Amino acid sequence: MGNDVVETSTGDFLIFGTTEVNGITFKQYIGAPSSILNMNFCLIKVDKNGNFIWQKTYGDERYDFAAQLKTARDGGYVFSGSSWGKYNISDLRAFKLDASGNEQWSMTSGDR
Repeated sequence: MGNDVVETSTGDFLIFGTTEVNGITFKQYIGAPSSILNMNFCLIKVDKNGNFIWQKTYGDERYDFAAQLKTARDGGYVFSGSSWGKYNISDLRAFKLDASGNEQWSMTSGDR
C-alpha cells in the first residue's frame, strides 16, 4: 500500500508505503493470530519510466504503517509512520536513510 511518492534529484521516484510480510495482506491482518503477522515500511525506487531499481523494507516485529517521506538536505531521506504491537501500544517512528536507502538511524517514541 503506497502512501507517498518523492521525486529524487536525479529524476527517479521513491514510492513509500507498507508491505505485508509472511504472506499476510493488509486486509487479512485484522483478527489474525499475532504470531503470523508482520507489516513493515517499504521503499521502492523506480526510474522516470517506472522501471524498477530497488526495493527495501524497514521495521521489526511490530505492525508498521507508513505516513510520510521527505527529502533530507544531505540528499538522503527521512520517513515517519507508526507501529503497533508490543502491549497493544502504538508508537511513532522515524527513520533517516542515505541516498541509496540505507538506514542511518531510527527512533521510536516508546524507546524512551
